[in-house]
Amino acid sequence: MSLSQKISLPKFSVAWLLSSLVTYFVLGFLKNFHADWALILWGILFQTTSVGLSYYLIRETRFNLREHGLTSAVTLAAFLFAGGVVWMLNQFPNWYDIHFFLLPVSAWFVALILLSAGWMFAALTWAHPREEGFLSSRFFVTLRNNLPGLLLALAFFIVYFSLAVTYSIVLRDPTQNFDDNFYDADPTSWMNRFVAPVDQLIDMRPVHPFAFLIFRPLTWLLGLLLNGNHFYAALLLNAGAGALCVFLAWTLVRRWTNSTYAALFASLLGVSAAHLVFSTFLETYIFSAATLTAFLLALQHEEKPLKALVPLGLLTFGITITNFIQTGILFLFSEFKLPKLIKYGLIVVALAFPLAWLQHTLYPTSQPFYDLAVMRAENRYSANVNTPERVYERAYVMGRTVTLYSVIGPRPLALTEEVGCHFPCFKTYKPRYGPDLITSYAGFGSWLTRAWFVILILAFGLFMWRLIQSPKASLLELGLLLCILFNFVMHVAYGDDPMLYSPDWTYALVFFVALAFRPLANKKWFQAAGLIFLSALMVNNWTFLRAMLAAVAPYL
Repeated sequence: MSLSQKISLPKFSVAWLLSSLVTYFVLGFLKNFHADWALILWGILFQTTSVGLSYYLIRETRFNLREHGLTSAVTLAAFLFAGGVVWMLNQFPNWYDIHFFLLPVSAWFVALILLSAGWMFAALTWAHPREEGFLSSRFFVTLRNNLPGLLLALAFFIVYFSLAVTYSIVLRDPTQNFDDNFYDADPTSWMNRFVAPVDQLIDMRPVHPFAFLIFRPLTWLLGLLLNGNHFYAALLLNAGAGALCVFLAWTLVRRWTNSTYAALFASLLGVSAAHLVFSTFLETYIFSAATLTAFLLALQHEEKPLKALVPLGLLTFGITITNFIQTGILFLFSEFKLPKLIKYGLIVVALAFPLAWLQHTLYPTSQPFYDLAVMRAENRYSANVNTPERVYERAYVMGRTVTLYSVIGPRPLALTEEVGCHFPCFKTYKPRYGPDLITSYAGFGSWLTRAWFVILILAFGLFMWRLIQSPKASLLELGLLLCILFNFVMHVAYGDDPMLYSPDWTYALVFFVALAFRPLANKKWFQAAGLIFLSALMVNNWTFLRAMLAAVAPYL
């Protein structure tokens, strides 16, 4: 770019209008926590930053319809899905109030938006001779190169946070406990663990060795942006983890292929039933999915440095101890160096002991994983599979959950008196009677499920062909399959509703399919077919979300 280039008034106008719209919604949310004087300061900071960045991004991005058209179509589909979810939520006024995100138009906001056009145009004109350094900086280059993934993450963040705010009505009632109502998620308990004073904390099971040390500081930091409101900070953190999964998925698949293919599979992960549910209801599983995806991304580095892998492995261990095994599987099948894997495992476990001790010291309700008596008590969460018939029933439900329910939302099975619930309890199946009462599909969802099942069969067939032809080139896919198998075997014998754990394997399933079809990643017809399937999945899972809301709306 020549330094003599003038400020583009049309591009500046677009940047200013887009930034003003985003600033309006951001301040609309922040108005619930800050006084007007603080909102003005936030507005100046946000509008100034967003106008400057968006102008340079618009100016420096070279759009080619042939090259970027499908990527843009996927991004547009994600934002349309977000808009559709917000529109749907607005049909349930007892649960959702759009005004929570709207800023009442006032003189100071109008003045802020209008004045920002003048001062930012002047600032960009002044910076024009000096901008080359910024445009070539690592920050801006990284931001520009990752813009498609960031936009996808933003679209899904809107979905997750809007849903979280809607369902937060059940968490704000101190007289009610809604643990186990939504696929056995424990949002009431985890809200306590994220935000309650130390003397009011409930117990932390040993399978989450230092989750207090991870989540409470992050919630506190986000709470600073919300004037100390830790309740919504926890919801932001959970929705942000889901959006992070989308961005990491885009980054990972793009490293293997191209931006369009990456956008398709990142969106597939983001719109999966597992991520829609557990980026909404406060739990640990979406955080595990984020750390496992980040770990897999770090493994793509040629040198696979332990200085990056150990912290991610330690985070995975601290959130849920069993998922640490998945990092070992991925490490082994990416590196295939047993001594390095052993070194990695020993370092993580050695660091985990003092961190678990520190958590127990700071938070006495935390149960340390190194207390064998406490760990043995975890047997109470074992599934009731004491007969061959029960093993088959649980395996059948797990197989359907792993391959189907975690991606394609089924018709919600909302039970009440059948399982002793006064408020609807959403279940994958009714455990007492096994698979004779199990969630299912009908109509459009049934046909979509058939299509997805064919995709899985084809993906497995392509994997087996490459494994025979070139075993070494298929090791990562084999590692992902083993992660899925590990979850399947473990949760046949352990745990509550299978859907509860679905983020722990959905990432591996999506990446396995992405790797299997990688030879077709540059084919426009395949990308177009992927967009059609993704659009159909968005319609189906929008229906899934609406059916859940319709089932619980009469109870509030």
